Amino acid sequence: MIQNVIKTLVAVVVAVMTLGGIEARAQEVAVKSNLLYDATATLNIGAEVGVAQQWTIDLSANINAWKFGHRSWRHTMVQPEGRYWLVNNMGGHFFAANFLVGYYNAGHFDSPLGFIGWHWEYLNEHRFEGWAYGIGVGYGYSFILSRHWNLELEATVGYINTNYDRYIVDGNVFDGHHTRNYFGPTKLAVNLCYIF
Repeated sequence: MIQNVIKTLVAVVVAVMTLGGIEARAQEVAVKSNLLYDATATLNIGAEVGVAQQWTIDLSANINAWKFGHRSWRHTMVQPEGRYWLVNNMGGHFFAANFLVGYYNAGHFDSPLGFIGWHWEYLNEHRFEGWAYGIGVGYGYSFILSRHWNLELEATVGYINTNYDRYIVDGNVFDGHHTRNYFGPTKLAVNLCYIF
């Protein structure tokens, strides 16, 4: 599945560059990794392309295929994003609008935190498998560390709709199909970026 996600990312970047007449120039193309995803053992990659002096398109994809004991946090997600930079692209303040689509299979967590409006205590007793679709808007700042390296912080809020199957008794007994709507944070990122 990750191969399809990466192929889709590459196809979108090529289409944008071709249809928009974009020339890839210095300081207009970046690759990145979200360090917060890395901390949760989620493989991720992002690419950002400048489309105008103050506009960029950012595409990120991630996958977590691991199972830790009886705990599962498996998911795959793609998140395209348009960014408006206040001065020049890839440095300083920016505003963002993004979409997301993802598949997940998660459950059996014991933590005081929550996820998409669920309390972890509920996640400890159930397993959820389904699709999520969403949209968000946000703000970020990119710190220029050197000629080729930036550290980028971003937070978005928005709406997610998810359709899922719920399972109980160690995740093996089907407990119905459900739909849930969520309003709140949709993206948190601490990206380490390499700019070409």
